[in-house]
Amino acid sequence: EVRKLEQAVENLAANIKKQETYQKEIETALFSNDEGEFYEAAAKYRKAAGDYPKLMERYKKQADVLAERQKKSRREIDSIKPDLQEDREELLERQWNPYDAYIEQDGERYRELSGQEKAAAKNLDLLEEVEMLVEELLERNEEDEEDDEEEKIWLEPAARVWSEQYENSKVNVDSGSCDKEKQNLLDRIQQMVQGSLAELVMPKGTVISQAVIPAGALPSAKSGTGERGGSLSERVLIDEYCGHFFLNAVKGGDRRLQYETEYILQGNRTDRENLEKTVTELFVVREGMNLIHILSDSAKREQARTLALAITGSAGLAPLVEIAACLIMGVWAMGEAIQDLRILMSGGKVPLWKQREDWHVSLEGLLDMGRGQMPDIKGQNEGQKGFSYEGYLKLLLLKENPGEKHMRILDLLEINIRQAEPGFSVSRCAYRVDICGKACGKHVFFALPFVENIVNGEKGYPLEAIAEKAY
Repeated sequence: EVRKLEQAVENLAANIKKQETYQKEIETALFSNDEGEFYEAAAKYRKAAGDYPKLMERYKKQADVLAERQKKSRREIDSIKPDLQEDREELLERQWNPYDAYIEQDGERYRELSGQEKAAAKNLDLLEEVEMLVEELLERNEEDEEDDEEEKIWLEPAARVWSEQYENSKVNVDSGSCDKEKQNLLDRIQQMVQGSLAELVMPKGTVISQAVIPAGALPSAKSGTGERGGSLSERVLIDEYCGHFFLNAVKGGDRRLQYETEYILQGNRTDRENLEKTVTELFVVREGMNLIHILSDSAKREQARTLALAITGSAGLAPLVEIAACLIMGVWAMGEAIQDLRILMSGGKVPLWKQREDWHVSLEGLLDMGRGQMPDIKGQNEGQKGFSYEGYLKLLLLKENPGEKHMRILDLLEINIRQAEPGFSVSRCAYRVDICGKACGKHVFFALPFVENIVNGEKGYPLEAIAEKAY
């Protein structure tokens, strides 16, 4: 929203520059007695000054959008504060303060830009007066044909009226020495993650599975979501079971669905959709953790601020540099998250919480990503600590509703068993196991003579345990 508002301000500044340029052209034409140039410049000025109110209206709308978004975000922040650690809350407020300052200063800028709207309207009225005066002077000249044409100064009175009464802009329209190229590179990275993340992060040459769940009602459709709950240890064991027995995008195999664990997570009918949503979920987790790391690292924050100074230059409001630094840190977290996922999808590991030595993408490397040059992942999979792709899937599974998770597991069991048993259906199955365990125990004090007499010479004693389980 800030970027859009700044673009609206840039459009207004460009329009003011046009007005100033055409104002000079009108003045020059009048003092030069060039009526043709005057009318041409007057038409261009009228068009530019007439466009200003429309540009101003767009600016107002965008300012309102930003103010409303600011209020909404503030409410969201206040609602999650009780769940934040003290240092995290401090980090959040530190990044939030520039936005408050920006909106406050934008109110002053709004008043300046509104003043220019009034000035433009006044100058348009003045232009009409000057045009009428020019017509009078030209008519007067036609009537006085005997005068020496070389001594005539036809339009000087109109030139004096225009130059003396024209109201100059009080708005600073200097755009500064901003680096648009670097800004565009950051924009491209943001656009990259709006497309297919799976295609972006999967190893080169990987063909994404297009498998679809077979038609027909599966256990999850027939029985709903099953029971909720379960202890943490039970849920962890189920997730371990999923990781051990089911396929995923990194651990392939020959089954109907290639991304089985992703199906348990997402529950969609196609492999591709389950993979895309899972990769997006992982991206959000990694982006958030990476951003916390950047905010906690003073060196990285300073690097982001240095780049922000280059991007914003000397133009705009003072808090804009800090806001641009926020944007850069957010995009930097995105770029690192992309690299994290590329490492995970190639079989590597990524720590949940990174140290400096675990970081992969420098700011220069981030800009290279915007140029389409992805960092190399060779050597980044060696000796790494942290979670594998399967490990991250287990973490994501841990937060899922156990009932839904269990029913989707049954879906996969039914689909896989049907490859060998076409008529198999979980809904028509009953499971039972009877166990009888037998053992022989040795008497602890068997070597004592009186014990042997008591047990009539038996060398041990039998044990038997019977158990059954059915569902």
